[in-house]
Amino acid sequence: MFPSYLTNELEILFYIVKRAHTSLNEISSNLKISKRTVKENLIKINQEFEDTYQIQHFIVSNNNGIVCVNPAYRKSAVEYAYTLKLNLLKNNVQFNYCVQLVTHSSIDKNELIKVLYISEHYLVKITKQLNNFFKIFDIVIVSIKGIYQLTGNELSIRVFSFIFLQDSFQELAWPFSKISLEEIKKSLPDELLERSYKNVRMKKRAFYILYAIFKTRTSAQNFLKMPQSKKLHSFFILINQYSHVTLFFLEHSFADIQCETRKTEILYFNFLSRIFIPYIFSEKQTKQIEKLFIESNHPYCVLSKKLFKQVAYLLTNQHDYQYVYYLSIFNAWYFLTEGNYYTFLTLYLPQPEICTPSDVAYFNRIKGTVAKLVHQETHLELLSQLLYTLSVSEKKVQVRIYLQIIKDFYANYFIKTRLSSLYNTNAISITEDFTNADIIITDSFEKATSNQDIFYLDSIENEESWHELTEFIQQKYMAKLNVGL
Repeated sequence: MFPSYLTNELEILFYIVKRAHTSLNEISSNLKISKRTVKENLIKINQEFEDTYQIQHFIVSNNNGIVCVNPAYRKSAVEYAYTLKLNLLKNNVQFNYCVQLVTHSSIDKNELIKVLYISEHYLVKITKQLNNFFKIFDIVIVSIKGIYQLTGNELSIRVFSFIFLQDSFQELAWPFSKISLEEIKKSLPDELLERSYKNVRMKKRAFYILYAIFKTRTSAQNFLKMPQSKKLHSFFILINQYSHVTLFFLEHSFADIQCETRKTEILYFNFLSRIFIPYIFSEKQTKQIEKLFIESNHPYCVLSKKLFKQVAYLLTNQHDYQYVYYLSIFNAWYFLTEGNYYTFLTLYLPQPEICTPSDVAYFNRIKGTVAKLVHQETHLELLSQLLYTLSVSEKKVQVRIYLQIIKDFYANYFIKTRLSSLYNTNAISITEDFTNADIIITDSFEKATSNQDIFYLDSIENEESWHELTEFIQQKYMAKLNVGL
C-alpha cells in the first residue's frame, strides 16, 4: 500500500529499536535491503528526528560496525519510533486517503480533494492504486455520484480498518473525527469501564477503535452477515455465553438496529474481541469458556481436543483447558478468514517477524503429529506453530550460579541476597557445587569450561557491572530455554 522507500525506512528503524544492538550486515541480510540503502536510511532517519523533534544522533554506530539506538534515547526509543512512524505516514497521501475511508462510512469527492490537498485527477489515480492493493482482501473503493466509500467483504473491511488504525495510531492520536473518545467512554457500562481503567492506555485505545469501526459501519447500514458455515455460526453462539458485560454494552449501543442484525453484529464483535482485545473479558469469563470448550461437542472443540490428545505426550505441561481454548479460537479464526492469516499480517508496518523455531526437531515432531489430523498445509503450519509456542512458553529451566569472590569477605552474601531479590529462585539459583554451575561469578582469574561461563565482577559497588551481570544471566537463561525440549 505504501511506497518501498517508506516501508524500507520504517522496517530499518524498528529493526534497530527492537534490539540492543545490530550491524549493517545483519540489517541488510535479514530485511533483504542493500547495504547502501540501509546506510542512506540511517542518515535519513537521524535527519528526520533532528528536524522534527530536535533529537540528534538517534541512531549511532562505531568503527566495528555496531549499530544501535543512542543510549541517551534508549528508554523512550519505542515511543520515539512510533511517533516518527505516524508523522511519516501522515505525509503520505495513500495513508491519509485510507484514514478518511475507514473513519467515514462515505465521503464526498470534494471533501476528499480538500482534505488530501490533491487534484481530482490524482484522486482517480490513487483510487486505482489502492483498489489493486485491496483485491486480495476482496475490498473495493467505489464512487457513486461523487461519493466515495469502501464496499466488498464486510468482515475484511472491519479487520483491515482495525489493524490499519491501531497499528498506525497506537495511543498517539485519535483517528475518528465524527466519534469522540468521550462519547464512547460515556456509553460504557460501569463494569467494563472499571476493567478498562485497569488496562494500559494502548489496550483501552484498541477497544475504542474496534467499537468506533463497528459504530461507523453500522450507522451507514453496512452490516456483517452471519457466516454461511453452520460450524462458525454455532461457534459464535457458543463463545457468546460468557460475555455479559459486552452484550449489555452492545445491546444498548446498537439498539436502533433490527434485532437479528444486531445479534449478528454482537456475535462478531465478541469473537473479534477474543482475537484482538481479549483483555476486556475477565479471567473468570475466560475460564468459563475454557471449561465450556472442554465439555463441548462442537466440531472445532472436538478437533482441538483431538489435536491436544495427539501431541500431549510431547508437551512439557499438559494444561488441556488452555490448549483447547486457544486451538478452538484459532481454528474458528482460520476458517472465518478462509486461511488468509498471513495476508492480514502484511497490514502491520513493520511486519511481524516469523522466526524459525529454535528447536526445529521438536517443532517437526509436533508438526508430524498434527499432520495426522490436519492436511491443509497452511493450517497445519499455523497450528504447529501455535502448539510449539504454547509449549515452549511453559518450559522451565534453571540457571545455577556459583559465587567465588575472595577480595571481599561479605561480597558473596551481598550478591546472593541481591540476586534472590531480582530473580525467582526456581529460575536462578545459587549453588555450592562448582561442577554443577552454569555461571561462575568471580573477582579473580578462573578458567572457563565448555559448560560454564565466567563473569568477572571486580566490585559489588560497580553499578555498570551489575547491569552487565543481569543481562548476562538473562542471556544464559534464554540460551538454556532454547535448548532442545
